[in-house]
Amino acid sequence: MSLIALNFKRNGIVNKLSNDPNFKRIDSQYEAIYHMMVLEFASLQKEIGENLKKDLEATQRKKLISGVESSLKERDSLLKGANLL
Repeated sequence: MSLIALNFKRNGIVNKLSNDPNFKRIDSQYEAIYHMMVLEFASLQKEIGENLKKDLEATQRKKLISGVESSLKERDSLLKGANLL
C-alpha cells in the first residue's frame, strides 16, 4: 500500500508498479507463498480426507487458499483499474 500511496503523491504522476523492483519482489513472494500453500495442500489432501474425516483442517485450508487467491485477484483488478499495473 505504501508503494501505491507514493505513486499518488508524486505530483499526480502515476508510475506503473510493474516497473518498481520492490513491487516485483513483493509480488513474486506473494505468488510463491500462494503456490506453496496449494502444493502443500494437494500433497496432504488425500491423507487428510481419509485419516481425519471429522477434522476441519481440509475445509479450513481450502478457505484460506481461496481467500488468498481472491485477495490477489482483487488487488490486481484494483491496481489495473487505477492504471498502476
